[in-house]
Amino acid sequence: MDDSAQTMIPVKLDRVFDSCCDRACFCDIPVSIPVGELPAQVCSVKVRGVTISALSASAEPVPFQHGFFTVSISLTFAVSLFSLDAAGACLQEYSGIAVAQKQYILFGSEVESTVFCAPLCSEQTVVTESVSFPAVHLSALPPTVLAARITRIGTQRTAVVDIGAFITIELTRPVTVLVPACPCMIPEQPCAEAESPIEIFRKLDFPTNAFIPTVLPDEAGD
Repeated sequence: MDDSAQTMIPVKLDRVFDSCCDRACFCDIPVSIPVGELPAQVCSVKVRGVTISALSASAEPVPFQHGFFTVSISLTFAVSLFSLDAAGACLQEYSGIAVAQKQYILFGSEVESTVFCAPLCSEQTVVTESVSFPAVHLSALPPTVLAARITRIGTQRTAVVDIGAFITIELTRPVTVLVPACPCMIPEQPCAEAESPIEIFRKLDFPTNAFIPTVLPDEAGD
């Protein structure tokens, strides 16, 4: 066996078959609050903050399109808002939940085999893992509230919000690939001992620029 073959080793990893990024705008999402309906004296609402409390995703095959999947995502937003009266005075703060869904079509390849694996520490001797569907990886940045207002859904006065979020989606499958192997390495640099705050402060450069008044860019050019 030649040297080049000896440096290649098989590695099990998740291959990304398709991915996409989206500036997702979710409009007119009802905010569910514990009191149910907003009181009649509430004229407007403002959002204090919004965060993503839960993410979920699933993939289903697209009919007659082999290898393509419809990816359905669901985002649960935790919304903090306060109500205002006609004069703009704050009446009450509410904490609610808003749920939004969206669908995408991505390529996830096709696999008809089934994986059988035996864990090291388990009473179960064989675990079956179906790999017919690809795994969905969903990532999102902190969302942004675009608008908030009051509307009537059925017979109830409800707050609705428009939320924007940056999202990335990946479809992956486990594959085995050959990669170049490097010799194992042990760190040779000795660990540095922790210094006291006084010793660290004495090593800092003096901030001369912080004592110089700033000028406008046009004045600096002159």
